[in-house]
Amino acid sequence: MPLPAKPSHSPEAKRRFPFTAKSRFGGPNLARLVFGGLLLVLLAIVWSATDPVSVGGGRPSEWGSAVSKAAADNIVNGAQTSGAPQQSVVNGWYQNELSQIQTSQNTYIAASSARNGGLLGLLVLAVAGEIIIRAFERKPSQPAV
Repeated sequence: MPLPAKPSHSPEAKRRFPFTAKSRFGGPNLARLVFGGLLLVLLAIVWSATDPVSVGGGRPSEWGSAVSKAAADNIVNGAQTSGAPQQSVVNGWYQNELSQIQTSQNTYIAASSARNGGLLGLLVLAVAGEIIIRAFERKPSQPAV
């Protein structure tokens, strides 16, 4: 029995993307949905893990009242002093209270910066993921952009 003749046309190029479903949610779109869902979960984790209030920074609305309370305590304690050594002690207490408030503010700022860094990292991950998906989506005959 003779062998069949070789076809005159070249074989069709295979798609490089692993998902080949013809539906709207197949192929690259399915990859985008899965990747987007993963990014959404990571966004929720980064947002909640780097919450400045939960890290110990306190709420900005509390800082003004804490400073007012420290100032009022200083006035009351200062009125009860009689002499430079006692005034030095009261001033030290006041400075201690203000230092605690300032520490709370610095912790809040540091946690906010960490949150910004995490969100920026997710943005870079999203852009890189889209570039990779587009690279798989591109047909071999198309030039790279």
